[in-house]
Amino acid sequence: NDISFRGSFTIVHDPLVSFRKRVQLTADEIWKMTGYRFTVKDHKTLKSGHRARYWCSQDEARKKKSKKSQNVGVKNRDTMGMKRYSYGLTKVAVSLEHHTKHINYVDVSMPPGALDLVRENVEWLTPVAMVAKVQAAYPDITAAQIHTAWMQMSQQYWRRDDIQLPSAAKLLGEFGDEVDVFDPQGVPDGVEILCWGMKKIAEPLKGHCIEVGLDATCNLLSTATAIDQGKRTKALTAWTKCLKEKYDLNPTFVHVDKDMAEIGMVKVVWNAKISLCWWHLRRAVRTRLANGKLSTTPYNVARAHAEFSFIDPNFKPKGRADKSEYEGGEHADTDSIRDPPTTASQIPITICLPRQRISRVQPAALTAPTQAGKENQIDLSALVKTTTGKKRRLTIRLLGPRKELPKESHTGIAVEAGKETESDEESDTSEPAKRRTFCPAIHRETVINMMEAHYCAHPLIPGYAPPTPEGIRKWAVKKMYNYCFNNELPEVWAYLWENWYRQGRWELWARSTHPMIPILKTTMILESHWRRIKHDFLHHFHMPRIDLLVWILIVKLAPTYYRKLNRLLTETGRYRELPSWRKGFKREWRKLEKTPITMPISDVYRPKPKMMVCTCPYLATSRFLICKHLVQSFHPVPPIFFLEARRHRTAPIWRHPGLKLIDEGPAEAGEDEPMPQINDNQVEITPSSPGPDNPPDDEDEDDEDDLLDMGSKTGQTFDESMKEKINVLRDFLGGLEYQIQFRDGRMLQALEREGAGLLRLAKACLSKERRMQSTRGETPSTWEQSTSSAMFYRSRAARSDSNTPGRGDR
Repeated sequence: NDISFRGSFTIVHDPLVSFRKRVQLTADEIWKMTGYRFTVKDHKTLKSGHRARYWCSQDEARKKKSKKSQNVGVKNRDTMGMKRYSYGLTKVAVSLEHHTKHINYVDVSMPPGALDLVRENVEWLTPVAMVAKVQAAYPDITAAQIHTAWMQMSQQYWRRDDIQLPSAAKLLGEFGDEVDVFDPQGVPDGVEILCWGMKKIAEPLKGHCIEVGLDATCNLLSTATAIDQGKRTKALTAWTKCLKEKYDLNPTFVHVDKDMAEIGMVKVVWNAKISLCWWHLRRAVRTRLANGKLSTTPYNVARAHAEFSFIDPNFKPKGRADKSEYEGGEHADTDSIRDPPTTASQIPITICLPRQRISRVQPAALTAPTQAGKENQIDLSALVKTTTGKKRRLTIRLLGPRKELPKESHTGIAVEAGKETESDEESDTSEPAKRRTFCPAIHRETVINMMEAHYCAHPLIPGYAPPTPEGIRKWAVKKMYNYCFNNELPEVWAYLWENWYRQGRWELWARSTHPMIPILKTTMILESHWRRIKHDFLHHFHMPRIDLLVWILIVKLAPTYYRKLNRLLTETGRYRELPSWRKGFKREWRKLEKTPITMPISDVYRPKPKMMVCTCPYLATSRFLICKHLVQSFHPVPPIFFLEARRHRTAPIWRHPGLKLIDEGPAEAGEDEPMPQINDNQVEITPSSPGPDNPPDDEDEDDEDDLLDMGSKTGQTFDESMKEKINVLRDFLGGLEYQIQFRDGRMLQALEREGAGLLRLAKACLSKERRMQSTRGETPSTWEQSTSSAMFYRSRAARSDSNTPGRGDR
């Protein structure tokens, strides 16, 4: 493992080569020959020249301690100084001893050829695209090295000053044809703001923007140096006022991601509908429901009960509230939400004594007159004196307030002294069983799904609540409150009410508060924009400079948007670079065309194809507001439909000449008929077909024509029509029995799919009949959900009561 070498060689005198370079070249020659690299230990001047001694650069014992740089904003790196040599023809003698064999020193710096590749493409290629090209020639180079080299070499294009904001301002001044630099007014003191607009994008869309998405990143929008209250809101307001005045920007909908500063800005600048991103909303609720912390948002139960009388004032969290639990910041009415004050005499105290017989305590000892200044002081010495005269240790456990005080209590103290109490071990083992959590896991997804249904509900999509904004809110509040009340979730209800369902918060996320339905449901279109910037340019950069980001937006990213916008606004007769949502729309439409529909269609699912609305719950939560009932009401659409169809914000949602109804007669005759509504106490129907747990709605009890219909629409009498259907069913049952011998599963699947409605009706009628004939249990009520479809079915008499008159007339 040892290496021993002694030799000499002559180097040519070169006046341009310093002593330091000569020592380095000598070390490099040794490195090439041996595979080991050395660093200079010392360098002495001799009469005949110089003498340099080296240490192995990989010797841990010789490692120098690094010193941190004192410069601001400098990333600390380890550097090693080198010695210098004199000029002239020099004879170098090397004496080398190396006593440990280890892996060779590997140079990880970028070769000159790799740097040349980066330098040649720095202006045209993105760092991500450059990585593949450089690594093809130099596979040992990492992506982080290429990104760093790209940033250093590109500084000549974007760095104009050492300070970021002045550098970015100077850079924007060089792109006067691309951007409009604004001078915002009303910026709070201590806030530095740089505002600009992309004129080539904003000018063609001037006055035509209906929906706007906002997404502020905390690294770019920082107001930490300002002390003004609401500084972020004021800074954003100053910026958006410039956009409004310059580009006539007055959107109808503004989509935000739960940032209260953005919400406050929108309320000041625009008269627009604020729409919270459903993805961010769902993540916030899911995160809070998964948190086991019981203390929740301060709950103003009086305000909730005053607005909705069905809210029980006694259904509220028992613990203390936490003002920091407000989503988006503390509410203005927090000071009005206080816990009622309690006095010492109102707090019951239970004293658990050790297991031992003690003398009975007389109530007089607890009700003795108190001296002045000694109120609420009680002498407990009699409680700890046992029958043997010895005193025992007394443990006092303070419990929470109770609704009723024990009868033995005279001053709010209940003493368990006349009986043996549980041991500490037994009481401790029973406590975990009574421990509560904020929201058990079994309820979390149900709450999220209910909120999504409430988020998507709209007067244009009937079927769940009265088609008014007020009716939808009352329906949503009652559904969520009933679920929390029935499952004993007071903390969950307090959190949901104060953060999402109370007045002032409901309007921020429910789309039913506006007469139109926005196209966007999330702010993912903005997240996609940021993702492209981070993936292509800033993947390996930690907190990049503002001027670098400005250069990337204007020079690298904006040209792509210019080209797409120009193709969208210019009619060329070609369908090129269409929006990505059209592929998803086509895939969803084709899927719904093939989805089987249970026949006959339930009364709950009442599609109106001309209005492009349906009462099925799938449509409300659908990304494109379509369902299988609507899709299959039209003839197969031509391929051009998926290239030209446009979604509107009012009914009909989808419009195109290629949409042709299969039946334009009786199916659309009752355009003005009210859509069926779901009772507040009914279970919400899932997007799947109705089943035994989700029966169709009850018929209108005030519809006397249906109750007195004695015939059919074909001109037959009631008896003729009923007997005809009975004969068909009897013949069909015989045919089904004949199918058993073939054991064809496809026939069974067709029966279950197409005959599901009839089978549900038969099961409901027979179930009702069995309960009517039974002498045990309760008689089914008229409006009972499980037998609502069998409301008009009269049960037959039981076999034992076949001679009893009147039983079959129930």
